[in-house]
Amino acid sequence: MSSEINNDNNVMTMANWVRQTLNQLNDQSKPRIGLFDSSVPEPTQLLCDVAGKAFAQGAPDSFVSVFMRNHPVFEAWLSERYDVPAEHILCTSGATMAVSYVLEALCAPGEHVLTETPGFDIFRIAAAVEHLELSEFSRPAPHFGVDPLLVLDALQPNTKVVIVSDPHNPSGLGMDQDVLSELCDMLASRGIALVIDEVYKDYSDDFVSGLDIASHPNLIRIGSMTKNFGLNALRAGWMFVGADLLERVRNHLRLADFSVSKLSHSVLAEVVSQSDRFDAFRHDIMRTARPIVQDWLDRMVEDGLLERLPPLEGCICFPDLKHISDTNDFSRWLAETHGVIVVPGECFGAPGFIRIGFAREEASLREGLRKLEAGLIEYVQILQQQQKKFAQN
Repeated sequence: MSSEINNDNNVMTMANWVRQTLNQLNDQSKPRIGLFDSSVPEPTQLLCDVAGKAFAQGAPDSFVSVFMRNHPVFEAWLSERYDVPAEHILCTSGATMAVSYVLEALCAPGEHVLTETPGFDIFRIAAAVEHLELSEFSRPAPHFGVDPLLVLDALQPNTKVVIVSDPHNPSGLGMDQDVLSELCDMLASRGIALVIDEVYKDYSDDFVSGLDIASHPNLIRIGSMTKNFGLNALRAGWMFVGADLLERVRNHLRLADFSVSKLSHSVLAEVVSQSDRFDAFRHDIMRTARPIVQDWLDRMVEDGLLERLPPLEGCICFPDLKHISDTNDFSRWLAETHGVIVVPGECFGAPGFIRIGFAREEASLREGLRKLEAGLIEYVQILQQQQKKFAQN
């Protein structure tokens, strides 16, 4: 199908949906609990402490030019943490921009991109902006795995890029690395690039550094400091680019985004020099939050409100609401009546599901789940009453 895009704020995208819902609740001065966020909260005090000490006596040694190059401290940290040769690392102004740059570098208007469903809508939006043809292959519930044969069946003669997320957005579930490697090799033999969105990788309890760039020359892996450390304020992302694609992507990046923020990357260098503190911040939140949500989900399954999910892995989950097919309508009603914001599955191409972000402090998380549970029960009762009334008529 052909990708089209416009600036209509009513288009069903996640950004538009959340923006409209927040504006509506602000207008009504209602309290709200956001279970739509997909990262830990910004560690504001920790960030201020690190940056404040670094700049207390003026510009630190990390305050160096990043014109047409990566920050050397950040590059070295990425290389060690994710086991990637430094020469294959390209820094960007966030992961979203990295997706756009990849498509601009590797595709011409009218060529084809294949991505996943359910999936993050930014992949579809980026393809539409570049006037690319787009189609999707299914990652079926409840495990949301990738079948390489389904991917191959969905390829077209003009396919240039396949995009997947690992861990998967919206389910938060990780992929088998052997399957990913097999898929990458299959695509390489056809001259097609595999792009993996890895922004949630650091949330896995069983952290793996990811596919070896050196062994997969048609591979691009994308990450961001927004998700792993909650540092959206720094707008820092990266690409790990395989040998066959590196020159094209790097040359395009130098034309399109040749200078990331010197100040942002100086602060970033100070942050990663103390990354254990930011990792601990994330681990502490998730160590508390994940068991709370897992227990809640198990109880909702026992109560017949949700279909069973695999065990939680990341900071988001994507439950199937057993009795509700229009989750857009439910999510709006839930926000209006109970002040809880979740993201309807329609934003990811999967009506009947909702995405819950649970990287929150304990009291707020428990209150949000309590209100979500009350809303689920009440809404199902409303639907049952409507069905009964319809049957009587």
